[in-house]
Amino acid sequence: MSVDFTGADIYRLFIGTENAKVRFRPGEKTLYLGLSWTLENFEVLECDKIPPLSLAPNGTRLPVFGTLAQARYVEIHSSPNKAAFDCESLLQFQNLASLDLWGNMTGLSALADLKNLESLGLRYIPDLQGMPKLETWEKLSYFIGWNIEESAGKVFRAELKTLKEEREMKHASVSQLRKPIWFTTEYGLPFSGWEEASAKKATTAYKKCFKQMKKAATEDEVHAAIVEFVGKINRLDNIETTEREDAGTAVGQLAENAPLEIPDEKWMLWFDEAREF
Repeated sequence: MSVDFTGADIYRLFIGTENAKVRFRPGEKTLYLGLSWTLENFEVLECDKIPPLSLAPNGTRLPVFGTLAQARYVEIHSSPNKAAFDCESLLQFQNLASLDLWGNMTGLSALADLKNLESLGLRYIPDLQGMPKLETWEKLSYFIGWNIEESAGKVFRAELKTLKEEREMKHASVSQLRKPIWFTTEYGLPFSGWEEASAKKATTAYKKCFKQMKKAATEDEVHAAIVEFVGKINRLDNIETTEREDAGTAVGQLAENAPLEIPDEKWMLWFDEAREF
């Protein structure tokens, strides 16, 4: 299926597609453009002015956009717990003045080649290895580091202190620094909609399971940790069956961080065998 349309009268245009091919032209009134999922499926026709872009790819790199490569504002949305997005694919945006990155990133050293950056935001990034020094960007006057890895955040604070002595900064903040383990034992856990006391117990059980798994040398030890975790969910009071199903999501997240290669079907088999709901 192919879809063609013009967004002339749409101020904030959001398009997401996994299978369909979409050809479109941002209109003169389009102030913001969001694209998600399989970005290779989008063909952007010529437009007089590129609006700010919000891109949420389901892969680890951006396709070559052609027309949109003239954008001056781009934000990339990923997740701390997904495969890292490769920042090298951002180098097509050589006119970029403002960049916001959310989630797991790699290839950060490539950002040094974006010479025109004036604003940079880093949020929910668990690993900032290779990040250029902030002084790299001569025009940088706006910086936010929020919910980022702790050691890198401390480096940013020191760099910003020096920068403020050398240039006028419109805004500079580094806050909510996190230890690396936070991104796997705290961020995005599926218990946020639970009653507070039960959510706290489930989170504690999850953290214990995570630590046991990291020490595991055999598949049997990982299995035992999962059975113990699900058993604690079984014993929680005042939890609806639909909420208990969130434990399956939690097991899936644990599987992504396992120290051993274990087939996906085994994790769900262990979950189904251990649960009593």
